[in-house]
Amino acid sequence: MLAKGGCPLPLFMTAPAQLGRLYTECTTWRDSVLRRLATEPKPTVIFVSSMNHYLNDQAVVMAGWRASLARLSRLGVPIVYLRDNPYPGTDVPACISGAASNWPVVPSPGPVGCPKIRSVRRSPQARCPA
Repeated sequence: MLAKGGCPLPLFMTAPAQLGRLYTECTTWRDSVLRRLATEPKPTVIFVSSMNHYLNDQAVVMAGWRASLARLSRLGVPIVYLRDNPYPGTDVPACISGAASNWPVVPSPGPVGCPKIRSVRRSPQARCPA
């Protein structure tokens, strides 16, 4: 697995607020990964996935995907894209933990200010796999 936290595979630059600057290390990582895949023995298949909410401009995100996928496609191996998880627009764990005493067991509306989250009640008959 070739991954770097906070670094998207699509070719674009990010500037995380916590960092306060362009995250140039991602460009170095991305180039290294794509070069490595081109020079080492070919994999049987390539799985790709990335959060697609790094930028608000989806045209830039899609152009970045096209550029990176074009380089990968030159390898001549199947590429499988794993779709990103839905983005709730807020930090759900922080939202829930900040309102733990106000969190309903069921039904779904969460604490005030949190997105609607489906709560699932565990069946008493449910068993974990051995």
